[in-house]
Amino acid sequence: MLVKEVMKKAICIVPEETLEAVALRMKKFNVGSLLVCEQDKVIGIITDRDVLMRGTASRRNPGQTKVREVMSSAPLCCNEGDAVEQVVAIMTENHVHRLPVLDGEKNLVGIVSLSDLGASASHSAPYEVVFHKTMEDSYGRSHRVEQRRIVIGRALSKADAVTAAIRSIEEKEHTVWETFADGYDVVEVRSGQGQDLETTERTSDKEAVQG
Repeated sequence: MLVKEVMKKAICIVPEETLEAVALRMKKFNVGSLLVCEQDKVIGIITDRDVLMRGTASRRNPGQTKVREVMSSAPLCCNEGDAVEQVVAIMTENHVHRLPVLDGEKNLVGIVSLSDLGASASHSAPYEVVFHKTMEDSYGRSHRVEQRRIVIGRALSKADAVTAAIRSIEEKEHTVWETFADGYDVVEVRSGQGQDLETTERTSDKEAVQG
């Protein structure tokens, strides 16, 4: 099976839009990231963390700050003709849950997620373990800020996913995860009725899920 058989329509924003427009678009479509495009070409990606950390927390005016100023450039992409198995491996290796899909001319034609690619099965499911810290903005308001999102392509249980994510964090950061983050959320993603169904367990303390 090829990616073009399972991909979905991508949600984009142009680089000259403001962070205020980004926030409104994210709220409308209930997403945490948007692709940044120019003439059907993907030039970047912007997340809710970018809006908070590079925008609000840096005291930038969200109504005047442009997407181009805070986005991450050159995101990892796949091709519509790629095999599903190949793209699942790429996403798992790079700890990402979604990829922009390009055609032969490098134009954006869609977006694909692990669940679209059939990474979930009756005995396993893809998980995201989202590590976060609690920070205050310039107004003294507390926010949970995403530090790292680890995608586990297949796991038999939530505990297995958390164990794998913690191991990944500690290997990359060379420290125990409690030093890196204040807590984590566990998101299980399954496909159902043609859409992604996400179940989130929010964890406020520094203890791994035991089952």
